[in-house]
Amino acid sequence: MKKLNQKGFTLIELMIVISILGILGAILCGRGFNSDGMRVGYLQKFSNKGIFFKSWEGELQLGGTVDGAADVWAFSVKNDSPEIVTKINQYLEAGTKVVVKYHQPGFYAFWRTDTGYFVLDVKGMGESK
Repeated sequence: MKKLNQKGFTLIELMIVISILGILGAILCGRGFNSDGMRVGYLQKFSNKGIFFKSWEGELQLGGTVDGAADVWAFSVKNDSPEIVTKINQYLEAGTKVVVKYHQPGFYAFWRTDTGYFVLDVKGMGESK
């Protein structure tokens, strides 16, 4: 393999070092931590997207405005959650205010979904279960 510089690093070694630094940078910038939470608002968009990797992508209007624009939160639903997809579609059609429980993994396959927020459950505001 051809040497890149006098220190003796090959192209493969250089690529490995750059990859490790990139991963460490992502961890230090907060991308390496999981989070769980809940959001409340009105569903305004929900669709099945993707060419090779299909995923359900939606938007929740959180209420209030920022400079005249509504505060919107984008989320994803995994394809192995048909009951959540059904519930979201029902609440969207009814215009019901909902509580969304979600999980944000530190790392996710960004080429498979639009967001890193995955819905675990959704219920109408005021519903007990």
